[in-house]
Amino acid sequence: MTLTLKSTIFGLLASLFFLSACTGLTLSVQFKQIDGLKQNDPVIFNSTTIGKVKTISYTKDADFLVSIQIQKEFSHAATEDTQFYIDVSPLSSNSKSESKAVFLEQNNPGGKKLDPGTIVQGTSKRTLIPYAKALESLGQTLENAFSKMLTDIEKIPESDQYKNLKKKLSELKTRLESSSKEMQENIRNDILPKLEEKFKEIIKSLEQQGQNDKARELEKDFGKLQEI
Repeated sequence: MTLTLKSTIFGLLASLFFLSACTGLTLSVQFKQIDGLKQNDPVIFNSTTIGKVKTISYTKDADFLVSIQIQKEFSHAATEDTQFYIDVSPLSSNSKSESKAVFLEQNNPGGKKLDPGTIVQGTSKRTLIPYAKALESLGQTLENAFSKMLTDIEKIPESDQYKNLKKKLSELKTRLESSSKEMQENIRNDILPKLEEKFKEIIKSLEQQGQNDKARELEKDFGKLQEI
């Protein structure tokens, strides 16, 4: 085998190796807003950079189509159960101008992998994950409990409703204290305001019945939630 032929074969093998190393899973994620996301910003899964943003285009439907490339060894991160959202990149070094990243989060690990070229729907912010949905459900339970107390307010001292409400308030407080700052903010902004109006009605009704001690106890419990 001549030196020229050997060089040619070596060059072809090197090119093939380089191409295989560069290949990966390319997807398109549709966003309503991109919050400052740019080309070459990282794609992150489980605190690991697994790819980058290739291109960003503006569609006729007033959406942004973000093409991302995920390294082949991390292709399992993109499944039908994966959530795609934009947030501040942990690689951002300038607090005055934070760079962004596309994050992948699997709500149910082990789902069916996405095919190359798939277009998926993303969100500009992280949406509720199962744990957060549980908190939201608890908030709805509290709201129902408040409504029940308002329709049967005169029986509060003699029924289990009062104890049940205090238990639910305590449970929500415990979960809030163990959740992330982001989740605490969601609960404070989305759930507690919905409960506060009904809560005030309950307090007023208890006071009118001379149940000031019960009113003060509930007031104190609800205040603890607002302080978190």
